[in-house]
Amino acid sequence: MIFITNRSIRKLLLFVLAALVALPISLFAGTTGKISGKVIDAKTGEPLEGVNILILNTQMGAATDQDGFFYILNVQPGEYSVRASMIGYTSVVQQDVRISADQTTALDFTLSDESIEAEEVVITATRPLVEKGVAASQAITTTEEAMAMPVSDIMD
Repeated sequence: MIFITNRSIRKLLLFVLAALVALPISLFAGTTGKISGKVIDAKTGEPLEGVNILILNTQMGAATDQDGFFYILNVQPGEYSVRASMIGYTSVVQQDVRISADQTTALDFTLSDESIEAEEVVITATRPLVEKGVAASQAITTTEEAMAMPVSDIMD
Protein backbone atom coordinates (compact mmCIF):
# COMPACT_ATOMS: atom_id res chain seq x y z
CA MET A 1 0.00 0.00 0.00
CA ILE A 2 1.41 3.40 -1.07
CA PHE A 3 0.61 6.46 0.97
CA ILE A 4 0.75 9.76 -0.93
CA THR A 5 0.95 12.79 1.25
CA ASN A 6 1.34 16.46 0.56
CA ARG A 7 4.93 16.25 1.67
CA SER A 8 5.81 13.47 -0.81
CA ILE A 9 4.03 15.33 -3.65
CA ARG A 10 6.04 18.47 -2.85
CA LYS A 11 9.30 16.52 -2.87
CA LEU A 12 8.39 14.92 -6.20
CA LEU A 13 7.44 18.26 -7.73
CA LEU A 14 10.67 19.88 -6.48
CA PHE A 15 12.72 17.01 -7.92
CA VAL A 16 10.97 17.27 -11.31
CA LEU A 17 11.34 21.07 -11.32
CA ALA A 18 15.07 20.83 -10.47
CA ALA A 19 15.60 18.27 -13.23
CA LEU A 20 13.84 20.49 -15.77
CA VAL A 21 15.97 23.48 -14.79
CA ALA A 22 19.25 21.52 -14.81
CA LEU A 23 18.66 19.77 -18.16
CA PRO A 24 18.99 22.85 -20.44
CA ILE A 25 22.03 24.08 -18.51
CA SER A 26 23.81 20.78 -18.99
CA LEU A 27 22.92 20.70 -22.69
CA PHE A 28 24.53 24.08 -23.42
CA ALA A 29 27.54 23.80 -21.11
CA GLY A 30 30.93 22.92 -22.48
CA THR A 31 30.70 24.10 -26.09
CA THR A 32 33.78 26.37 -26.15
CA GLY A 33 37.19 26.63 -24.55
CA LYS A 34 39.60 29.38 -23.55
CA ILE A 35 43.27 30.22 -24.17
CA SER A 36 45.23 32.16 -21.59
CA GLY A 37 48.89 32.79 -20.96
CA LYS A 38 51.75 35.22 -20.52
CA VAL A 39 54.33 36.76 -22.87
CA ILE A 40 57.81 37.67 -21.62
CA ASP A 41 61.00 39.15 -23.06
CA ALA A 42 63.65 36.44 -23.64
CA LYS A 43 66.55 38.68 -22.60
CA THR A 44 65.16 40.38 -19.48
CA GLY A 45 62.35 38.05 -18.41
CA GLU A 46 60.06 41.08 -18.06
CA PRO A 47 56.42 40.85 -19.19
CA LEU A 48 55.63 42.46 -22.55
CA GLU A 49 52.62 44.74 -22.89
CA GLY A 50 50.73 45.13 -26.17
CA VAL A 51 51.79 41.87 -27.83
CA ASN A 52 49.25 40.69 -30.43
CA ILE A 53 48.10 37.10 -29.94
CA LEU A 54 46.25 35.69 -32.97
CA ILE A 55 44.67 32.32 -33.65
CA LEU A 56 45.71 31.76 -37.26
CA ASN A 57 42.98 31.22 -39.89
CA THR A 58 40.36 32.76 -37.57
CA GLN A 59 39.44 36.28 -36.60
CA MET A 60 40.07 35.64 -32.93
CA GLY A 61 42.84 37.20 -30.90
CA ALA A 62 43.84 39.39 -27.99
CA ALA A 63 46.54 41.75 -26.77
CA THR A 64 48.57 41.39 -23.61
CA ASP A 65 47.90 43.67 -20.64
CA GLN A 66 50.55 45.61 -18.65
CA ASP A 67 51.56 42.40 -16.83
CA GLY A 68 51.97 40.42 -20.08
CA PHE A 69 48.82 38.31 -19.60
CA PHE A 70 46.21 37.58 -22.27
CA TYR A 71 43.12 35.44 -22.71
CA ILE A 72 40.91 34.52 -25.64
CA LEU A 73 37.37 33.35 -24.85
CA ASN A 74 34.81 31.29 -26.81
CA VAL A 75 37.29 29.27 -28.86
CA GLN A 76 35.70 26.30 -30.62
CA PRO A 77 37.30 22.95 -29.67
CA GLY A 78 39.98 21.75 -32.09
CA GLU A 79 43.65 22.23 -32.99
CA TYR A 80 45.00 25.65 -33.89
CA SER A 81 48.21 27.54 -34.59
CA VAL A 82 48.66 30.62 -32.40
CA ARG A 83 51.04 33.50 -33.21
CA ALA A 84 52.50 36.12 -30.87
CA SER A 85 53.92 39.22 -32.57
CA MET A 86 55.10 42.69 -31.63
CA ILE A 87 57.13 45.33 -33.45
CA GLY A 88 60.79 45.00 -32.53
CA TYR A 89 60.47 41.31 -31.60
CA THR A 90 60.54 38.10 -33.60
CA SER A 91 57.14 36.50 -34.16
CA VAL A 92 56.60 33.11 -32.52
CA VAL A 93 54.03 30.54 -33.73
CA GLN A 94 52.95 27.61 -31.58
CA GLN A 95 51.34 24.89 -33.66
CA ASP A 96 48.98 22.05 -32.76
CA VAL A 97 47.47 23.89 -29.80
CA ARG A 98 44.55 21.70 -28.66
CA ILE A 99 41.46 23.47 -27.32
CA SER A 100 38.98 21.36 -25.36
CA ALA A 101 35.42 22.26 -24.43
CA ASP A 102 35.02 23.81 -20.99
CA GLN A 103 38.83 23.86 -20.46
CA THR A 104 41.44 26.61 -20.29
CA THR A 105 44.54 25.96 -22.37
CA ALA A 106 47.70 27.55 -20.95
CA LEU A 107 49.95 29.02 -23.63
CA ASP A 108 53.07 31.06 -22.79
CA PHE A 109 55.38 32.85 -25.24
CA THR A 110 58.95 34.11 -24.99
CA LEU A 111 59.87 36.75 -27.60
CA SER A 112 63.42 37.74 -28.61
CA ASP A 113 64.60 41.15 -29.77
CA GLU A 114 64.74 41.68 -33.51
CA SER A 115 66.93 44.37 -34.99
CA ILE A 116 65.24 46.17 -37.83
CA GLU A 117 67.62 47.32 -40.53
CA ALA A 118 66.55 49.46 -43.43
CA GLU A 119 68.31 51.14 -46.31
CA GLU A 120 68.55 54.89 -46.44
CA VAL A 121 65.76 56.38 -48.54
CA VAL A 122 66.32 59.77 -50.18
CA ILE A 123 63.30 61.56 -51.61
CA THR A 124 63.84 64.53 -53.90
CA ALA A 125 60.81 66.65 -54.64
CA THR A 126 60.50 68.55 -57.91
CA ARG A 127 57.87 71.04 -58.95
CA PRO A 128 56.27 70.59 -62.39
CA LEU A 129 56.76 73.45 -64.84
CA VAL A 130 53.02 73.80 -65.49
CA GLU A 131 50.54 73.17 -62.68
CA LYS A 132 47.18 72.01 -63.99
CA GLY A 133 45.07 73.32 -61.09
CA VAL A 134 46.25 76.94 -61.31
CA ALA A 135 44.06 79.32 -63.35
CA ALA A 136 46.11 82.52 -62.94
CA SER A 137 49.81 83.31 -63.21
CA GLN A 138 51.97 82.80 -60.14
CA ALA A 139 55.48 83.71 -59.19
CA ILE A 140 57.24 81.34 -56.84
CA THR A 141 60.35 82.60 -55.09
CA THR A 142 62.75 80.35 -53.27
CA THR A 143 64.64 81.30 -50.11
CA GLU A 144 67.89 81.63 -52.02
CA GLU A 145 66.31 84.02 -54.57
CA ALA A 146 64.78 86.17 -51.80
CA MET A 147 68.13 86.47 -50.00
CA ALA A 148 69.87 87.53 -53.25
CA MET A 149 67.39 90.39 -53.97
CA PRO A 150 68.64 93.96 -53.35
CA VAL A 151 65.91 94.86 -50.81
CA SER A 152 66.11 95.32 -47.06
CA ASP A 153 62.43 94.78 -46.16
CA ILE A 154 59.65 92.53 -47.36
CA MET A 155 57.61 95.60 -48.32
CA ASP A 156 60.34 96.75 -50.77
